[in-house]
Amino acid sequence: MVGLLRIAQEGPRLPRLQGHALLHCLRHALEVRPPLPPSLLPPSLPPSSQSYTDFFSQRLQAALSLPFVPVLKLSLSPSLPSPLPPSFSNFEAGLNYKDVQDPAVTVSFPLLSDPSTSLLAWTTTPWTLPSNLALCVNPTMLYVKIKDRKSGKNYILAEARLVQLYPKVASAKKELTAEQKAEIYEVVGAPFQGSEMEGWKYEPLFDYFVGWDEEGRAGGKEGGREGGAFRVVVDGYVTSESGTGIVHQAPAFGEDDYRVCLAQGVIGKGTNVPCPVDSNGRFTEEVRDFVGKHVKEADTEICVALKGKGRMVEKATYSHSYPFCWRSDTPLIYKAVPSWFVAVGTVKEKLLANNQKTYWVPAFVKEHRFHNWLADAKDWAISRNR
Repeated sequence: MVGLLRIAQEGPRLPRLQGHALLHCLRHALEVRPPLPPSLLPPSLPPSSQSYTDFFSQRLQAALSLPFVPVLKLSLSPSLPSPLPPSFSNFEAGLNYKDVQDPAVTVSFPLLSDPSTSLLAWTTTPWTLPSNLALCVNPTMLYVKIKDRKSGKNYILAEARLVQLYPKVASAKKELTAEQKAEIYEVVGAPFQGSEMEGWKYEPLFDYFVGWDEEGRAGGKEGGREGGAFRVVVDGYVTSESGTGIVHQAPAFGEDDYRVCLAQGVIGKGTNVPCPVDSNGRFTEEVRDFVGKHVKEADTEICVALKGKGRMVEKATYSHSYPFCWRSDTPLIYKAVPSWFVAVGTVKEKLLANNQKTYWVPAFVKEHRFHNWLADAKDWAISRNR
């Protein structure tokens, strides 16, 4: 069946029309055959709410929608009452940046295979550390094992980021000689690529989620230290511009964290992830030592706890630009929010085929803009809580 979409011009209405066009292609890709209106001109399209309601009622019955846990920017201000904290688009989140000072900590993660050697990770959000599930390194970056002369401990970090631990190494006033560097630290063995570290297992910072089990992901007999979580994963997003070249992963509180942990099998798509923060930004009972504390206020207590465990290597203050809610003027955080998505990826080939059967005016929309959009189509979010 050949669909007809007549588009007079590309203007402000095009994104809306693209939504109806995608709905049209989805209906045919999923073999849904509701009656078509006499004309498919934009003014004659069926009411958006009824159209979408009918479509999704059929898809949910056919189990072709799926639960998903995207990581969104949320405002946790109590002045914005809602069953769920309001989420923000990238545009809204960029409206109110402010220069702030946050604690910046370097934390150690002893290797299970060699407890005398620790991986070092740096973060400006200590409140996410209780939810750590993995550590991420860049597969092509060079890493080194060093022995710190002052403490006598062995650490692993990116060769290019020794300056994070030893600022004197990068002093612009006077470059240290090899002898002077040797008085501060000793390089043990030759540098190695991050890819060699993939799969290394380490001792978790806290035991809150060591027993967590979600379909064999993280924790339990099939996960945790023996399976998906508390291990080193690799991804190219890790850079040598800041930190230690090793990034701690809390998938409920970061877009890249979620993406990497999902791709590396630490968590499963459509499953829950450890997210011990409620809609008011306070820790839940899962994090028993800080329950009821607001995440930003808990930073100090978490740092004290880490120091008591002997896992705090360095603590400083970091000045940077941070997004605030443009309505309440409170800090935004990334947080996983359970949502419903249409599994577009499962029918992408059918969508592309139906687009070829559709008559477009102008024709280049069919071959370029809309084709490219479908070819790169992501699972379609249908939940809203703004």
